[in-house]
Parts: sequence; C-alpha cells; structure tokens
Amino acid sequence: MRRPSSWRISRCPEKSFAGSASCSFYPLRLQGTTILIWKLAGKRVSLFPTARAILSLYRRMRECDSVIRQGGTKDGLIGPELEGKKFGVIGTGAIGQRVATIANAFGCEVLAYSRSRKELPGVRYVELSELLQESDIISLHVPLTEQTKGLIGKEELAQMKKSAILINTARGPVVDSAALAEALKSGQIAGCGIDVFEQEPPMKDHPLYHTPNTLITPHIGFATIEALQKRAKIAYENIAAWRAGNPQNR
Repeated sequence: MRRPSSWRISRCPEKSFAGSASCSFYPLRLQGTTILIWKLAGKRVSLFPTARAILSLYRRMRECDSVIRQGGTKDGLIGPELEGKKFGVIGTGAIGQRVATIANAFGCEVLAYSRSRKELPGVRYVELSELLQESDIISLHVPLTEQTKGLIGKEELAQMKKSAILINTARGPVVDSAALAEALKSGQIAGCGIDVFEQEPPMKDHPLYHTPNTLITPHIGFATIEALQKRAKIAYENIAAWRAGNPQNR
C-alpha cells in the first residue's frame, strides 16, 4: 500500500486535515496540518486471527480437514494443548493486552516484552532474549516504526525453541520474511501464522508461499462487517469534530 509522504501532504492548504485508520504510521510533523489516527474499531476482533492461527497450527486443522475428506482418521494428527505452555506477547498495547488475557484463559504462562511495562494480571515482563528463548508461542503486536522494523530476524529466530511457533498479525516488515522462511525450512522453528506482509497483496514469489507448517491470510484480522462499519462512523465523526473546531483522536 502506498503511504502518503510528507511532501505530498505539505502541498495541502494550511489548516488541512489528515486522517488514518491504520494502527501503524510514521509520524508527520507538518505546520498547519491536523493529523488524527482512528484505530479503535478493530481492536476487539484483531485478537481472533491470533487465536485462530495458534489453534490451527497446534491442532493441525488444515491437515485434519484434508484427511477427513479422503476418508482418513486422526492418526498422525494429534497435536499439543495450550495449557501450561509459555506464551510470549511482544507489544502490550490494547491488542497485546487482550491476547494476553486470552492466553491466560487457555492456562498459558504469559511472558511479555514491550517498550513500556504495565501492571497486567497474569503477565510477567522479561527481556526480549528471554522471551524468545523460553516461549512456546510468540505473538507480535507492535506498530511499525524505525525501531520495530526487522525486530524478528535471523538472530532472533535462532534463539527460539525448535518447537515454537511465531504469529504475526502486527505489520509485515516487523519480521524478516526471508529469514523466517529459512528457519521454517531448516526446522529451526515449528511453524508460523502470518496475516500481514511487507507488500499487500504479497509478491507472487513471496518466500512464505512454499514453507512447511505455515498459515497465511490476507490481512483480514481486523476486518469484520461490524468493525468496518464502526471505522467509517469514527472517520465521519472525527472529520465533523475537526470542522467544528474540536479535533478528536478515536
């Protein structure tokens, strides 16, 4: 998706309005331009693709579907359960906190790494290296910034357990896809669930198209009928408030 540049927005008239429904953006400091971000509409549903990917990978749902259609049984398809697993959450903003709550509900031990630490029930904050080394499941929930771009690369993947799975429903460039593909092919990690890519839709030769134990989806995590309706309503209300001289961030 082509992002608006500072140059393009700077050519707008003074006292312009720029709005974004994205949770991830590079801040633009432009004189006379009001920049508002509306991102709350999808935060409640954004945890579902994380849970779906984990359950699908752990319980091998795609393989089960294929086998039963061919008259097969569960033989060879038994997977682990979530209770007792260490669940690493990277980024404990609104969505990360909700994912941590779900992980606790499944009986997981929740580890967290974030730039700011909060008092969250059932969550233990650790350094990134400890989270990578100890977690059975790692779920990413950080915005895309200069600091988080490439956050998970070859070195970080090498620290993970061979039985671990990685879930990325944050932003594609947070993970080095080429390094992830190599880690999956070599057995360095057990699997991944990816809902976001560097470019959307991804290139036809994307490295994760041909890797084992990989569940990929077209950035659908936030997109439900209700969430998109709420987002449109929030966008309208934000514009109306700005025109009335009372800008709001929702």
